Amino acid sequence: MALIKCPECGKQVSNQASACPNCGYPIKGVNTNTATTPTMLKFTSKDRSAKYAIVCDAKTGKELAKIDRETARSINITKPTEITFCVRFSMLMSSNTIHHIIYPGKCYELMYYKKTLTWDVGISEVSAIV
Repeated sequence: MALIKCPECGKQVSNQASACPNCGYPIKGVNTNTATTPTMLKFTSKDRSAKYAIVCDAKTGKELAKIDRETARSINITKPTEITFCVRFSMLMSSNTIHHIIYPGKCYELMYYKKTLTWDVGISEVSAIV
């Protein structure tokens, strides 16, 4: 038996538990490497006239989801104290948070961690977008 971190709430849970006692998240079958090995994703839009953006695995290029342009425009954007934007919306069948702004025509690297997507953007891109 080993203790693992619940992917939903972050509390310590036995890897033998069927669900987290704190939040009820199903534990059986959870990859224990999830908390330490994020999956790299790429968010890309072919050009400014594109009807949707594609989210795909950066290593394999396999398409995971599409976000239509109207959905991208309707996302609420808030600016925290850091030089990032936080965007909250529903994607891949769950609620996710993206740090940075969806900018059509650009390509961004994403890290998927738990239910959080984080954009890693170079300093030149940050200054160009902000």
